[in-house]
Amino acid sequence: MSRAVERDLRTRDPPGRSTSLTRSSRLSSRLFTVQHCASGLDIFQGIGIAAAVGIRPFLPALAAGALAAGDVEIHFDHTDFSFLQSAPFLLAMAVCAIALAVLERRVPAERLERGPGGLILAVVSLALGALFFAARCAAAGM
Repeated sequence: MSRAVERDLRTRDPPGRSTSLTRSSRLSSRLFTVQHCASGLDIFQGIGIAAAVGIRPFLPALAAGALAAGDVEIHFDHTDFSFLQSAPFLLAMAVCAIALAVLERRVPAERLERGPGGLILAVVSLALGALFFAARCAAAGM
């Protein structure tokens, strides 16, 4: 056996007995894992919102902002991104979503995707996705 393994065996508590130091280290280890799991889930939630915004920019932004305004599983209160759940921002997202839906019906898809409108839509999608991802991370305290 290696010296590290022998040292570990000598310092272990007998079965059925554990010192408070061992208990506290086990507890802190569990808390460390739970905190990392929660931050991982927050990151995945942020990625999900950003991906949805990347596909259709205004409707997911409106939905996430409305859920945050209602404090339904997501909130941006007390962060620099609290404007994402404000009424003026949500109204702007609703107007933009309606305008995009009307534009998609009147303009051929090829023209909308290949012209300057497609580039503008891509930039807006990237910006909104980044904002919502950053807001989710800020709300989680990262």
